[in-house]
Amino acid sequence: MRSRQVAARFVAPVALAAVLVAADATAFAEPPTPAAPAPAPAPAKPHLPTGAPYTHGTYVAMGDSRAAGGSATLTVDYQLNPCRRSGDNYPSMVRDRIRPRQFTDISCIGAESAHLRHYPQVMGMNAGSVGSGSASFTIAPQLGQVPPTTQVITVSTGGNDLGWAEMLKKCNFRQHPNCRRNPSQQARLARGLHRLTIQSTTTMRAIRARAPQAQIFTVGLGGFIGSHGCHQVQLRNGDAKWFREVFAKANDRLRKATEAVGGKFIDIADPGHDACSGRPWFYGRHAPAGNMAFHLNTVGRAVLANRIAASIRR
Repeated sequence: MRSRQVAARFVAPVALAAVLVAADATAFAEPPTPAAPAPAPAPAKPHLPTGAPYTHGTYVAMGDSRAAGGSATLTVDYQLNPCRRSGDNYPSMVRDRIRPRQFTDISCIGAESAHLRHYPQVMGMNAGSVGSGSASFTIAPQLGQVPPTTQVITVSTGGNDLGWAEMLKKCNFRQHPNCRRNPSQQARLARGLHRLTIQSTTTMRAIRARAPQAQIFTVGLGGFIGSHGCHQVQLRNGDAKWFREVFAKANDRLRKATEAVGGKFIDIADPGHDACSGRPWFYGRHAPAGNMAFHLNTVGRAVLANRIAASIRR
């Protein structure tokens, strides 16, 4: 019995010492290797428009001359309609690529944003002008012709709100050099940008309210002016750069107005494809007969149509 008690008294301290040694070993052991970091999230997909997936439903083209214009075509819509909608404009090219069951082109040269929403547009048969004694036509506001179930809407607007054509007239390199420094030109730009911001924002909201499930695409401005002037774009180099900045500011406002309603902005002002370049997407001031100066040429319209078609969510 006595030997067992002695053994017990001997084992207890030994066990306690083992526990303490183990505790010390734990305290001074190397920290555990941290877990491998989680893999970085995949890059976000490019911005796609909200709305119902495209199932070849109705496609409506709205806007101004950039949508309506192409080349002169022997179609009733061009020959007898003062809006001068061409049979080979970019909406027609989009139609051919996406094959909607119903296609409606209600674009019209000279349209301002208000004409897209609620304000009738008065047109003449002579390239849209209404002169003394000429016949005039009242074009209904475009939005009222958009079915609420429309799946795809393309919009070209803002240029006539900005008034870029009037600004360009004041920038001819012979008559008005260094127009970017002209206080009147600066004031004209400020008014144009303000008008474009308000009008485009209101218009995009109205389009979204009219067709809540549509995928909306807005086409950017500019692109026909590069980093320098030439025979087709008669600007001083400094004025050409200034004009590109003007269009960049305008496009920033159009982009924000479009994305605010879940639409997608389509830029077409890629460097190296202005009217002075060797691979132009735009006509300069000398466009072929039946075409519109400072507007997309056939190649540019095809590029734009491809970009819109590729951006449609299906």
